[in-house]
Amino acid sequence: MLRASLICVWALLGIACTTVGSHDLKAQRAIDYGTPTTVRVCVLREASIPVARVEALISSLQEEMTPYGVRVELARVEVAPRGGFTVWGIMGALQSTELPAGCDFLLQLVGRHMGDSAWMLLPLPEVLGAVDAIGGQRLYVVAGYNPLSLNQRVSPPAEILKHEFYHLLGCEHAMDMGECYSLMALWKRSRTDGEGE
Repeated sequence: MLRASLICVWALLGIACTTVGSHDLKAQRAIDYGTPTTVRVCVLREASIPVARVEALISSLQEEMTPYGVRVELARVEVAPRGGFTVWGIMGALQSTELPAGCDFLLQLVGRHMGDSAWMLLPLPEVLGAVDAIGGQRLYVVAGYNPLSLNQRVSPPAEILKHEFYHLLGCEHAMDMGECYSLMALWKRSRTDGEGE
């Protein structure tokens, strides 16, 4: 009973950490996001992640970014194993990976293996994605599915990718996205100002 309760608490904590806020379409549309811009995403995928899933995830991200005038371009896809087992190992390896030329962001798509299933049997938090820093350039998302993952049932890879991408563009955790919309506009202006130089 205690173990089941701990697992539920960890699952709820994980779910609570996967939002940058709820959308408010009226507030979103009230902001001028400036001229359109393109961001180029390079992807490192584990061999177990099909290219079709990579494309579907980027397409979902593109749909999310469209209201801001941000075009998400899949610049390059390469097969690469994850650099670690935990969030610290994966992010540590990703941070030491050079950002490829022509890429604005580097995305690692992580698969699943037996170690993940063993981890889920313990009352430990499951981290489905992370960024190197708010406003950084590197992120990872667990794109492989595991039926034992309660968190993944609530927050599938496409939702985690959107969440982490908002972090890359400056948004932090919040109950609503009002501040995030303003930060998106600031990020857009700084980017398009730089493109004009």
